[in-house]
Amino acid sequence: MLLFLLTVSLILHLITFLILALIMKKMKNTLDYEQLKKQRQEIEDVLAFYSLEMKEDNERFLEQMLKHQEEIDQPIREDTSPQTDVPEVVAEEIATPEPLNEETEAYEPSLEAKALRLYREGHDVKEIAKKLSKGHGEIELLLKFHR
Repeated sequence: MLLFLLTVSLILHLITFLILALIMKKMKNTLDYEQLKKQRQEIEDVLAFYSLEMKEDNERFLEQMLKHQEEIDQPIREDTSPQTDVPEVVAEEIATPEPLNEETEAYEPSLEAKALRLYREGHDVKEIAKKLSKGHGEIELLLKFHR
């Protein structure tokens, strides 16, 4: 009889340990799920912030492009004031521009020119954006304007 009770006790202990192991496994899965949920929320927040930042950059770029386009489209205003005779000496001074001093004035291509040059050289839009430190959407929009 004592042997029977010891055997039942041993079996009950083994069942208890198995149940405890299953409970621990479930708890671990629950904790992992909560961590995944937190990570997913953080990723969604970062993507939302990034997309908002890109939207603002694109709107700012579009404003600059429209402003630049308006400046180009404006007709050249002619001076309607009566013309006076200009002495030849002054006319010669106006006609001959001074040579550029390389130390003080240097030609620097615009962002558009740089982007177009890199695109013609065969660079990808992402590479161009990286080299010019601009947004991918901004470069893509700029290239679309010039196609």
